[in-house]
This record gives sequence, structure tokens and C-alpha cells, in this order.
Amino acid sequence: MSFTNNPSGAGSFADARSKLGSTPSSDSSSWNGDEATQPGDDLAAAKLWAVYISEAGKHDKVLVKRWKSDMEGLLIFAGLFSASLTAFIIESYKDLSPDQSAIMISLLERIAQQQLNPGAIPQALDPGIAPQTGPSTASLACNILWFLSLGLSLSCALIATLVQQWARDFLQNTEMRPSPIVRARIFSYLYFGLQRFGMHTMVEFIPFLLHLSLLLFFAGLVAFLLPINIVITAVAAGILGLISVTYLCLTVLPIISADSPYRTPLSSAIWAFFQQLSRLFCRGREAPTDQESTLTSSEDTKVPTMMEVMVSKAVASSPKRDQRDAQVIVWTVRSLTDNEELEPFVEALPDLIWGPGGQRRSYDGMINKLLDAADLHLIPRIEALLRSCDSGLLVPETEARRRISCLKALWSLAYFIGSYAGPRDSFPHFDHNLLKSQLNSKSTAPRLQDFALSASSLARWIDFCAVTSSVQRALTTLRSKQSNSTAQDLRVVIQEVQQEAYSRDFGDFCTALAQGISFNAKDLRSCLESLESFELKSFDTLLPYLKSSAALDTAPYEFEATCKIMQVSDILWKHIDVRNNVKDTLQEIITSGYIPSQAELHPVDIIVDMLLYSLGNDFGNPQAAKALAKYITYRTAGPGYNQALSGSIPMIWLLC
Repeated sequence: MSFTNNPSGAGSFADARSKLGSTPSSDSSSWNGDEATQPGDDLAAAKLWAVYISEAGKHDKVLVKRWKSDMEGLLIFAGLFSASLTAFIIESYKDLSPDQSAIMISLLERIAQQQLNPGAIPQALDPGIAPQTGPSTASLACNILWFLSLGLSLSCALIATLVQQWARDFLQNTEMRPSPIVRARIFSYLYFGLQRFGMHTMVEFIPFLLHLSLLLFFAGLVAFLLPINIVITAVAAGILGLISVTYLCLTVLPIISADSPYRTPLSSAIWAFFQQLSRLFCRGREAPTDQESTLTSSEDTKVPTMMEVMVSKAVASSPKRDQRDAQVIVWTVRSLTDNEELEPFVEALPDLIWGPGGQRRSYDGMINKLLDAADLHLIPRIEALLRSCDSGLLVPETEARRRISCLKALWSLAYFIGSYAGPRDSFPHFDHNLLKSQLNSKSTAPRLQDFALSASSLARWIDFCAVTSSVQRALTTLRSKQSNSTAQDLRVVIQEVQQEAYSRDFGDFCTALAQGISFNAKDLRSCLESLESFELKSFDTLLPYLKSSAALDTAPYEFEATCKIMQVSDILWKHIDVRNNVKDTLQEIITSGYIPSQAELHPVDIIVDMLLYSLGNDFGNPQAAKALAKYITYRTAGPGYNQALSGSIPMIWLLC
């Protein structure tokens, strides 16, 4: 969105308007407003102009409404201020007239002197001892300042009243015709008239008159009190100085910091002045050539407004912007109090993490803030929203939508945690019973099992990552103490791992770890081997996921992305126990009736390709070899078949 030179940003749609229709040329147009006489091209563009009217109408109504509300506030303040100022002027303007009492006293004194010396010749009155009949300097300055203040205040009230009338006329003139084309052209004609005659500047200037009137009042108050008492004068002068300094700071602050909420009517003028001065200074230093100066367009000389600078800094990519985004989203989640408010957020959450092109990285800091904020309880709140689907109080459509949204959100959070599992210090807990129950749910939600299987398996993988992180910390600690480890050192390290493993439902690993170690310093190598063996637990999640995926009619939700997160090193694939499990899994998938009949790619084909690649040329299990031969025999030729057997095939498989 582009903005005009209007400091308040009120003309932000000017460029958009100029694209939709050109500025009306003059009042001498032959258009008579009769829809029946519109050209065919105008009738064809009626829908386009209706869109313009909709957008321009919303903008103009907001603009005029803001003007009217501002003017109402100014009228109230100007009325109260003028009434208060009038009371002071009534008291001060008396000093402008000659003091009749002083003149009378002077004349009486002269008459008395004549009576005391009746034989004396009357003399002219000495000007030096004549009473001062003119106003004093302080009185004159006070009244000048206060009358100026009153005049500005009343002028402000008058102009504010006129602005309200102009705003009403603007809305009335833009809504007087039903034809979209006529209304659109009236909109553009009047709006560009507002810009051409500086209506925005006028509205910005009115508050400045009132501010200046207030400053003149305090300056006159200082002059009024000066002949009376120096202490009271000092207090009034201090108030005037404080107000002036504050006003100056409020004027300059938005120029220094674009996110400042404070500003005065002078801020925009000072900003434009310094911008022009800066440009002139830069041009003087660069000294462009004649050819460059002729190529300079009016757009290059345009001074950016404060609004444009604010918008630019607000949307510019930076660590501070990411931090602000995270803070506002965390506040948003804190403010969501019930399921109806939380559900739209849960629906939008997966799109922040995963998109058609893969994982998004723009909002990683925001997601980390949401997960690390202990008071948010993000995952438990999403799980509570998922449990509400089993209450029986929701209509089937709402229940199905909410259930799928929650499963997608849980999967995306688990994917995000798994993609950054290495550097994480803490891992959230998922309710595995809840996720597994979705696999057997009687809900009418489409592809519910596809979503539930991926979410449940990936959540279980996060548990594995959490224990792996604890194991890695324990290995680092033990290896650093390898030469001088004590039984107490072993006990502390092992107990920390066991506590994490028990909380993640890896009880068999805890038992094996405790049985293989007697907490003796000489058992350090045995301790290290037991900890390192935990990596094999990764296949306890991966292989069941592959087996369950093969039983589905379609691939589970984001099947390839889920498998990518649950990757293990090639070294682990070569472990004898792992290879046996892989062969058994392959045999079970193929012999359980999961061989697809269609030629298109199926999850079974992807799984077979993955398992065959991991086995390489090692296929010592005759039952598994026969199962593979069965797959080759009964699998329909096509893309799926080619995908599954894309790697090298050992000759023994073809001979079985």
C-alpha cells in the first residue's frame, strides 16, 4: 500500500484510486448522469467500479468519521477554554483605560495646595508628578497575549464547525447517486479535490491553533502576575516553561523514533523540513551531472512521510520485528479463554510451520516462544480442545473440523520440535493415549486415521528425542570424568537419564540400564555402552509407523515429511538386530495382503523402497526373500512398482 504526502496517512488510497480511474478532468464534461446514456464500455466496467466504491467508501467513511470526532473534541475544549479566558480578560482589560481615581486624587491635591496658599499664582501641573494615565507595559503585554489567545480559540471553533459541515457535505455528495459509475467518478472527483486544496493540511492545522492559544494564555498570565507578586510570577513562568518543553519534546519525539505514539501538528512540518534539508545537503555533496539531473523524476524527489517511514520500519525484516511478532502472538494465546476462541488459532497454527513447499522458517522464533512459555500450556490446551470432540455436544461438521485441526496442529508442533531436536533443552509431553484413541474413533472426519497415525508416531518420536538429549548430556558428562569417575558420579548421571526415560515411557531401557551397572567406577565402560544402545530405540517408532502406514488405503498425513524427521544414521541400519527387524517388517507388510492393485504410487511402494535401500545386498532371511518375490509377482506394473524397485535388486531375490 502506498501513501500520499499527507502526514496523517489519510490519503493512503490515493495511488490505488489513480490506478482504478483517472482524475476527473473538469466540470465541462458532457456526462449528464443518466445511466441510460452510458456507453457500452462503462456498463461493462460497472462491476469494477463497484469494487472501487466499496474500498473507497470504507476509507472515506473512516476518514470523515475521524475528522468529525476530532472536531467535536476541539469544539468542546475551545468552548471551555474561551469561557475561562474571558473571565481573565474582563479583569485585565480595565488596566488599558486611564485610572480615573488617580486623576481625581491628583486634582484634589492641587486644589488643597491652592487653598493653603491663596496668594500664590496658579502654576501648571508638573508632568513629572502627574499620574500615569496610560497602561503599563506588563498590562499591555498581558492583554495583547490574552486577546490573541481568545481570537485563536474562537477561530479554531469556527473552522472546526466548518470542517464538520464539509465532512457531512462530502458524504452526502458521494452517496446521492445510485449508479456505480457516477458514484465512482464523484468519489474520485471530490477526493482529489480534497487533496488539491489541502483539506488534510487544514484539519492538521486546527489543533495547532488551539495549542498556540493555550501557550499565549500562559504567557499572558506571567505578564499579568508580574506587577503583583514575583513568587507567583515565577510559578506561572515555570508552568509555561514546562508546557513549552513538553510540547517541544512531543513534537520531536516521533521524528526521532517512528514508533512513538506522541506527536503534535508541528511534527509533520518539522519532519518534512529536515527531510528536504537533508536531501539538499546530499545533492550538494554528490553534485549530479546535467544528464543525471534531467533523468531525475518527480518520484525521486518525493519526501517520504512519517507514516511511510513508520510502515517501512514496522514491516522490515529484523530480529526486533520477529521478537515483536512472538510477543503479540504469545499475548494472543494468553487472551484466548475458551475453545471457541482457541479453535481459529489452532486451525491457523500448522500453516506457520508447514506449507506446500515444506517447512517454513519465517516464524521459528514465534513458535519457540509459544512452546517455551510455561504459562501458555500450548500442547495441553490443544489436546483439551481435541478431547472436547468426544463430548457429544458438537454437530458432526464442527466436530470433524475441530478434530482434524487439532491433529494437524499437534503434528506440526511435533515436526517443528523434531526438526530442532538437537539444540533443544526441554521437550513437551504429548498425551499418547489421546492420540492413539483417535485411530479407533468413530468420528465422521475424513481421513482421520491418516492424521492420527502421523501425529501419534511423531509425538512418540519426540519422546525418543527427549531421552536421547538426556543420554547425550550424560555421555558428555561421563566422558569428561572418565579418568576419575566415582560411584556417586555414575549414580547421579544414571538417575537423571532414568527419570527422563520413565517419564517418557521407556521403562525397558531404564531396567536394562539399571541391571547392567552396579554403580561402581570400574563399570564406566559398561555404563557408556548401555547409554549408547538407546539409539536403537529409534526403530521402535519408525518401523511400527511404516507397518501401520502400509495398512492404510492412502498415505498418512505428510508421510514423507514424517519419515524424514524420523531418520536414523546409516550405521544403525547395519546393526544385526535392526536388520532382522527390518526384514521381519518387510515380510509382514508384503504377506499381510497390503500389496496394492492399482498401478499408481502407494505407501507400500515407498515403504518397500525405503526398506530395500536400507538392507542393500544383505537379505539372508529366506521368508523375507519369498515375501519380496511375492511382491514382485503380484504388484501391478506402473509408477508404484518402479518406485519400489528403483534400487539394485540382489539376484537371490529374483530367484526365490
